[in-house]
Amino acid sequence: MPLMVRNVPKVQEIARAAEITSVLITSTGEPMLNWDALRAMTSRFALWPVEVQTNGMKLNSTQNDCYNDRSVKTNYCDILFDYGMSVIAVSIDHPGLFQHYKFAFTNIVRANMVARVTVNVTDRFKDVSFEKILGWCKELGIRQLLIRRITTPEGAEGSDQAKWIAKHTGTEYDRLVDEASVALQNRGRLLRNLTHGAQVWGIDGISYVCSDWCLQETNDGNNVRSLIFREDGHLYTSWNDLGSIVF
Repeated sequence: MPLMVRNVPKVQEIARAAEITSVLITSTGEPMLNWDALRAMTSRFALWPVEVQTNGMKLNSTQNDCYNDRSVKTNYCDILFDYGMSVIAVSIDHPGLFQHYKFAFTNIVRANMVARVTVNVTDRFKDVSFEKILGWCKELGIRQLLIRRITTPEGAEGSDQAKWIAKHTGTEYDRLVDEASVALQNRGRLLRNLTHGAQVWGIDGISYVCSDWCLQETNDGNNVRSLIFREDGHLYTSWNDLGSIVF
């Protein structure tokens, strides 16, 4: 963490020079569990639109222990907004989580932040339609919807994780994307094309994107998609290759 704090100004300057348009805070674990670091990085990059990827558990209940002062009665969403957070992206791995996290979505919306859901599609969604998911988004005030194909991480072939993914993923992602395509042709509108190949569509007041595995590391050497400021305090251009270190 000390090296990370030291290098923040350098990363900020590079981000400006590279015309970075947003900052994503994510983790191999749950970012909300490292509360102090999350607040610190949010505040240091607050001049950019900042978003955090979370499983939503911490946001789903009021918390009185965000500070050492137990008399502070607030919740995580209020605090993150004050530190400069713009978007909270909640990962959804089961259709039942939409309603389960209703309190979290209510707090995100009330705090004037954008609520996004990332639907990680497995066979748990085999009986769920795109229109059903869209309906839940409208009901809960979710403004952005990302439907994502689950794939085996590079280097994890043969692992228990890879075996689980192979067992629990089939045609569900393609079916949902096909259903979305029909709905978009009928009442959607193409809003913009992203540099890494995805398209942002608007439908019923909600932005929609689908993410296939091929979008994760798209780079031909001339179109670096991300600058990645890792917990070791160094800056990289690839998630999967430590050789991409910049400094």
